[in-house]
Amino acid sequence: MPAGSVRNRWRLFVHCDLCARRTDSAWLRAIPVRHCEALQLMIEPLRPPLSRLWSPDQGGGMALQLSASVEGREHAVLTVLADSRDESLWVELQADGTQVQIPLAVLRQLLEVAAEEVHSADWFARQDADDSGL
Repeated sequence: MPAGSVRNRWRLFVHCDLCARRTDSAWLRAIPVRHCEALQLMIEPLRPPLSRLWSPDQGGGMALQLSASVEGREHAVLTVLADSRDESLWVELQADGTQVQIPLAVLRQLLEVAAEEVHSADWFARQDADDSGL
């Protein structure tokens, strides 16, 4: 196939972290983007049904877990825990395969700011159009 062909111009390297943990780097493969539905699924975020689950924590307290149903299986998204020393609430989630806990108060502040300040690109475009008098 010539160097300027569509196939050569539309290649993207995709590597699945999940597969890499189970196998070696042979799973790294070139995929023609225009013809790959799996890649499209990887790009678009899921908005699955969510559920709450109360569960006892290791110290005898209670934790509240938010789960997402993906392809018929429940996956933990985050868990709210109480610190046994001072009863402060912490949100536990996975970040790059590591359990991370952040104070619930910090998450609340973030959500309050987000509710006022986070907007889509379309919203900003409309604001720019309104400002220019169009």
